[in-house]
Amino acid sequence: MKHNNVFLSIASVLLLIIPKLLSAQAEQLVSGPMVGYAEMREVQLWVQTKKTDTVKISYWKKGSVEKKFSEDFITDKNKAYSTKITITGLKPGNRYNYELYINNVPVKRDYLLEFQSTPYWTNEAETQAPNFRMVLGSCFNRNYEGSQSPKKTYGSIEIFDSIYTKHPDFMLWMGDNLYLSAREWNSKSGIDELYTFYRSTPELQKLFGSVHHYAGIDDHDYGPNNADGTFWNKETTEEAFRYFWSNPNYGVASALGKGATGTFVWGDAQFFLLDDRYFRTPLGSTFENPGMLGKEQIDWLIGALKMSDANFKLVMVGTQVLNPSPAKDLYSNYPEERAALLQRIKDEKIEGVIFLSGDIHYTEMTKLDRPGDYPLYELTSSSLTSTSKAEPMKNPLRVDGTLLMGHSFATIDFIGEPTERKMLITIFDDKGIKIWDKIISRSDLSLLNKK
Repeated sequence: MKHNNVFLSIASVLLLIIPKLLSAQAEQLVSGPMVGYAEMREVQLWVQTKKTDTVKISYWKKGSVEKKFSEDFITDKNKAYSTKITITGLKPGNRYNYELYINNVPVKRDYLLEFQSTPYWTNEAETQAPNFRMVLGSCFNRNYEGSQSPKKTYGSIEIFDSIYTKHPDFMLWMGDNLYLSAREWNSKSGIDELYTFYRSTPELQKLFGSVHHYAGIDDHDYGPNNADGTFWNKETTEEAFRYFWSNPNYGVASALGKGATGTFVWGDAQFFLLDDRYFRTPLGSTFENPGMLGKEQIDWLIGALKMSDANFKLVMVGTQVLNPSPAKDLYSNYPEERAALLQRIKDEKIEGVIFLSGDIHYTEMTKLDRPGDYPLYELTSSSLTSTSKAEPMKNPLRVDGTLLMGHSFATIDFIGEPTERKMLITIFDDKGIKIWDKIISRSDLSLLNKK
């Protein structure tokens, strides 16, 4: 009887302590976990805590009860108490559930926690490429005491619920993923504070928990509005971009690893994320070779496009590329470099290219017909929440019926048989209502489709 009383006393104490311990660790979490890049054998997750903590995840293949654990990782004070958890040894094309641990205590979430390894595919013998869905958007702004316009009214945060209901495999953030202001961009502490504010948005957490995320950069992630390569603190802002996002690589176009340029593959699509700020020369300057992307980055892009065996080669640039109008902050302001890039794509006979962009606070599709070659398309998706424009810029290449003045996002479904793969592009408003869609087939992006 005495032993039973002791056992009951211990059990009672544990029943009191354990919930408090679980609650304490949950409160230690600032944001995340966010599922980052995926490869066939590896994925990465990002997490942020309030102080230096030890974090890890347990994970198990869907339908299995066998759990595995990641290594322990330490959240880093110099990276706003964030860290990245890398999971290795996966098999291609599998989905896994997972659970976060902080200081060896599980942190319960009331939404799905899931990641996936990318499916195996090779462009040989007309093998079936996997069907998948991505979502993309740009220009996410929130009211914040330190923001550029703290009294402005921005779009509804519920747009992220609408995105979640589309069940994408991954999301591509196409720049202006937050809005640094003069209060932040000159100091690391200010930059980290604003990133933390945006990243801890409650409505984002379930989207972070089960959808993979990749990010490109534009001026408001980088520094002042319409900033160029002369911005003095660009190393600090781009470093923050690297540790707050979980792309598989950065700086791949530079011999010194500079800039945010990167690439990743999903199924039969390869994505090329260009840095349109770090290498940009000032407008109206007397630089010998004025440009937005710079020779080194363009050389890398052309080589990488030519080497890629993907059916679709999607080039993301924060700034609009194909619109020829002389409007502010378009690639048209660097006509020689822009013309040289498009000519090199043609000269190298590179098929399957489509451009993606954001920045302009409205959505449209641009089509550039090219004599003796297939047409180039550009999908511009903007904005997620940032203030909508009253009038669009002039764009003589705009595809009829694709202009949307308002908050929106896009999905692209990669579908079809091996001999005729397609991209189904769909534009939704912030409520998740379909506005328009368009199919671009791989054959539309072929040299056989010469005009």
